[in-house]
Amino acid sequence: MELILLSMNKRVKKSVENDFYWFNPIDKLMYHGKGSRMEFVYNKEHKISFPKIVKEELWTNELSFNAIIDWASENRENFGIDVMKNGKNVIINFEISNWNDIISSLMRHDILFEYDERQLKKEIKELEKGTNAKSRNSR
Repeated sequence: MELILLSMNKRVKKSVENDFYWFNPIDKLMYHGKGSRMEFVYNKEHKISFPKIVKEELWTNELSFNAIIDWASENRENFGIDVMKNGKNVIINFEISNWNDIISSLMRHDILFEYDERQLKKEIKELEKGTNAKSRNSR
């Protein structure tokens, strides 16, 4: 069976990392810090403003392609998946007997997918014929 895993825009929370440098005139040293933004707080004792690094996160939109590739690589052996990349989407091939497990895993990970319904019905019928033939032979 073949499924097309669709890479869609997804809201993701990311921390902002900027490099900040400042010179402290009291110590006569250059300092470095990483964070989202730099605020200056006035120090009454030294009568000078000192920097304070603030860390923030922002919501951004990005494609879910990396999440799909991660899911496919984690579950390749569990479900016997063959993975092919197709532009911004991923196509997986697998045995129809793993259908329910794969679909439930994709839904848990919020991965959208498409499939050919005629192909699904055809492969389910073939699977049922195979299991019925095996059960008749075992009687």
